Amino acid sequence: MKMSEQISNCRSCKNSNLDLVWKLKNSPYGDNFKKTAEEAIKVKFESLSLGFCDQCRMLQLLEVTDAFSTYNNYLYKTSVTHGLNSYYQQVVNRLISEYEIKVHELIVDIGSNDGTFLTNFFTKGFKVIGVEPTQESANHAELKGITTLNEYFEVATVDKILSQFGHPKLISINYTLANIPNLFSFMEDISRLMDDSSILSVITGYHPDQFAVNMFEYINHDHLTYLTVESFRNLCGVFGLKIIDVNKSEHKGGSIQFIVSKNNSVFKIQSSVGQLLQRETWLDSNTKIFTRKLKLEIEMICGRLNQILDNLKHKSLYGIGASISTTYLRNQFGLNNILTKLFDDDKNKIGLFAPGTKLCVEALSDIPTPSDSTALILAWQHSDRLLQRLNELQYAGKIVLPLPYPRFAI
Repeated sequence: MKMSEQISNCRSCKNSNLDLVWKLKNSPYGDNFKKTAEEAIKVKFESLSLGFCDQCRMLQLLEVTDAFSTYNNYLYKTSVTHGLNSYYQQVVNRLISEYEIKVHELIVDIGSNDGTFLTNFFTKGFKVIGVEPTQESANHAELKGITTLNEYFEVATVDKILSQFGHPKLISINYTLANIPNLFSFMEDISRLMDDSSILSVITGYHPDQFAVNMFEYINHDHLTYLTVESFRNLCGVFGLKIIDVNKSEHKGGSIQFIVSKNNSVFKIQSSVGQLLQRETWLDSNTKIFTRKLKLEIEMICGRLNQILDNLKHKSLYGIGASISTTYLRNQFGLNNILTKLFDDDKNKIGLFAPGTKLCVEALSDIPTPSDSTALILAWQHSDRLLQRLNELQYAGKIVLPLPYPRFAI
């Protein structure tokens, strides 16, 4: 990876003046789990910092990342994220209904992972194609019957789809657009894939809502840009595209769905777009000070959490959750050296060692239950489900939630 280097121009508008708004603690890449402790401890800690472009209002990671080393062997599977498929089912039903998508029309999903999203179209008889660079994920999708191009989305991919199938009715990009290193070129290719009848659906984390509940762990080496309605509208305008609708959801602590079409399309811009633009103005979402306020809040929370853990003086501190985001939470809060073990239900992670540590991920069902231990729920976004799991396992120790503010679970 090249994350010791920093970008010199805005990922969206190419502006060369980017302001540093938050230098977070160095961290290894979040999903770089290893088979041995020796390998894991050698994983390099990389810089992690956020910059802001005053010209297009885009908040973005300043580090240069290497997409090939990140996604050629990507461990994450969409199907393991709790509640994601039920959310996707709702999205699919709404898209079919509101935009009258017909069975014979083509749907293309970019960053299709294991085919979870497209399965909801495929089982209804729709013609679908996934584009997924990770071989294992593409194979999973193919086993489900989802035709998947195992490649990165680029000019050649657009040519291939247009020559074989024509313009798709729907292009979907779910929790992928923020991960694109060259956002400008990517959107240029998306625009070329569309015609005046095409709809682009983009689902991504919505950092104004995530920051409102102190969810900072999605600031990581995966997420290169942090989209708002204003910043994404500015980018779309460059390529003759317009945002015609927006829908917010609570998934992943705050997500947003942008619906986009060509400027010349018959689709009208819905009132939801202007309303959310107004809300962003009220909240100063598209300013440097918005992110700097979160920085100060997280610093105070870190101090309070460590004070709680110090006062417990328990022999064992168990971390619950072994995901990309929990890697960044552990590093920012300085937890690696005080955690005893990590536990998770994800079979893809069990038996692996967390990047930058000697911590092995064990099955949550194997968690010890002494009363003088503490379970720290690192994956706090799923706290309701994890608290239920710990109760089922008759865990007898203290349980601490680090965010949105540090506290004991009742």
